[in-house]
Amino acid sequence: MNKNMGRFWIEDCMNQFYGDENIELISGANDHFAYSIAESATRCQVYIFEPTLAGERWEILMVSYEDERPSTLLHSRVAALARQLGVKVNEVECG
Repeated sequence: MNKNMGRFWIEDCMNQFYGDENIELISGANDHFAYSIAESATRCQVYIFEPTLAGERWEILMVSYEDERPSTLLHSRVAALARQLGVKVNEVECG
């Protein structure tokens, strides 16, 4: 998946969250990640990393804190994005 097509699918996914008061969308252009989705109700965060070198793939990291689980809505939309990008969602529990 090239970067432009990946960015298209990510923007499409992000647009589905607009208006949801529990979701904060962050562009991480100056950070280590390309995009971040934070869900305030469950304190879960999703980081999307853009490939930087030839042969690298997009990466999605879903972080949940303590015993919080992402909402069904967040989980299903991120899973759909992962299918579109052709990658696996790496889930990590902290705390």
